Amino acid sequence: MPRVKSRGQVFVLVVLVASLFLNSSIASADSYGAGPPNAGWIPDNHDHDWCWSTGWPGGSWVTDANARHVNLENQTLFGGGSNQTCSSGTDVYWKAVSISARGTYVCDDLNGSICDNASVTINTNTAVLPSGGERRKTMCHELGHSGGLSHYSGTALDCMVSGSSTLISYRAHAVGHLDALA
Repeated sequence: MPRVKSRGQVFVLVVLVASLFLNSSIASADSYGAGPPNAGWIPDNHDHDWCWSTGWPGGSWVTDANARHVNLENQTLFGGGSNQTCSSGTDVYWKAVSISARGTYVCDDLNGSICDNASVTINTNTAVLPSGGERRKTMCHELGHSGGLSHYSGTALDCMVSGSSTLISYRAHAVGHLDALA
């Protein structure tokens, strides 16, 4: 006759199995600093300088992008970055052109798995990327890639969610990654 397990033993077994499943699925979906196509490369440091390409629209675009840098600095250990003249040492090179995606991130100077500077492109085609909240979310999202963050799908928790959203901050998990830079 088989032995019947106590409720406590069954509960512990269920918790252990659920923990293994949840931890493995989260870890496999979280590719911080692994590079494209779904994540950015790890930046060289927490000092994130930026500049505007020729043709950057100015006005609210400057205000919105500056605010995304301020938000990054307010939520994380990133700090000391400022708007600069574009050079090989600039961390984020903002571009604005008509492209098929809402935005893109490209590491322009990759040393191993460390990105010394990157281009962040925001779509100027309002049929693809409406102005306002979606543009600010896209700026936050692409700037997150410049910090090494990944896409995720599902319930919108922060600006790194794939697809349409107007969220312009980073969830605690993403902040943990950003703050953990060596």
